[in-house]
Amino acid sequence: MKLWKAFWKLNLYHILFAFLALFLVVPCWTMVEKAPVAFSVLTSLIYGCAIYSIGWNYGRLDARNIPGFYPDKSFPVKAGALGAIIPVILLILCLAFPNIWHINIPFVNGEYEFFLTGNRFRGTTDMIYKLWYFPFEAFLGNGRLVTYILAIFVQPILLIAGYLVGLTKFRILDTLIGNLVFSKKKKQQNQKSPWNR
Repeated sequence: MKLWKAFWKLNLYHILFAFLALFLVVPCWTMVEKAPVAFSVLTSLIYGCAIYSIGWNYGRLDARNIPGFYPDKSFPVKAGALGAIIPVILLILCLAFPNIWHINIPFVNGEYEFFLTGNRFRGTTDMIYKLWYFPFEAFLGNGRLVTYILAIFVQPILLIAGYLVGLTKFRILDTLIGNLVFSKKKKQQNQKSPWNR
């Protein structure tokens, strides 16, 4: 049950952040035009933080001290493998049937560039795959099989990393904020007040 909840949660978050990346094209249009790779780095970081946090929350929940309960360290691997089912099906369709649903629109037919110079759709399934992985669009390239396959592994790796770190209950933000706050306090203590002179 927990595994299927994780599957649906991963796919829901994936779709949500793919739409968020698409939405960010409008306010960040100059960045998209002049530096699409920087835009994809930004959207990839946002996406990565979201998937990592899902894994971290599952790891933190499994790290609770409950007598007779031990965390299942294979859980994130299984959840990541389940989460990769849809992209693998999309990739197979993309390779086997690049234009399975012919839509006579110049943009879909690859007559116009998509996002990067020289980047064109090879058909409807290619368009669906690129939209599915829109946060990584600048890294996917123009139909390169290697980058298409590598994109599938991003979600499982982030989920596994988040889960393992969640088991230790280590929080990156707590550490950063703690260092920032304590360094400010130390700096203030070291400075002499003009009233004490």
